[in-house]
Amino acid sequence: APGEAGKNGFLTAMQRKHFPDTTTILMLQKWNTPTVFNGWEQITKNPNFGRECFNLEPIIDHMPQMGMMVGCAITVKIRPGDKTVPAKFGVGRQKFREHVASLPGGVPKIIVVEDEDKPYIFGSMWGEVNATLFRSLGVIGCLVDGGVRDLDEMANVGLHAMSRGVCVGHSFGGIPIEWDVPVS
Repeated sequence: APGEAGKNGFLTAMQRKHFPDTTTILMLQKWNTPTVFNGWEQITKNPNFGRECFNLEPIIDHMPQMGMMVGCAITVKIRPGDKTVPAKFGVGRQKFREHVASLPGGVPKIIVVEDEDKPYIFGSMWGEVNATLFRSLGVIGCLVDGGVRDLDEMANVGLHAMSRGVCVGHSFGGIPIEWDVPVS
């Protein structure tokens, strides 16, 4: 149902037999992304690696001084340019916050956002307020196929941001409409 957590999300991933432990995840921080990709390509022997398993669009690391961003993904979909979202999904903001707060501690979390307004960037869910709140819940960064804002403030609270672009506002709020579901 819209506005609810999916069955194949963060908690399901945490229960996998071959899920890397926190130490392993943190060890990945010493390698850059192309090196990890090359290793993954060799281990899995996927014949389609030249066409899949990575982003096909440019992404900007707004805080490269923070080093590598390594953690477990929590996915979320937003549609900040749609003025009907606050009426239909307004409770999604608090429910998503509660969902993230309910997840196991001690595991670095990265919120991966699909902006359904793509290719436009009308607004963002990421700025000073959400960076501060989610950082207190164990989130170390966000990866957004839309926009982020308040970059200095986000860096000051220690939340690493990567996105397709930067915007100045939140439009109709960047309210989560669905989470812990596959994103693209």
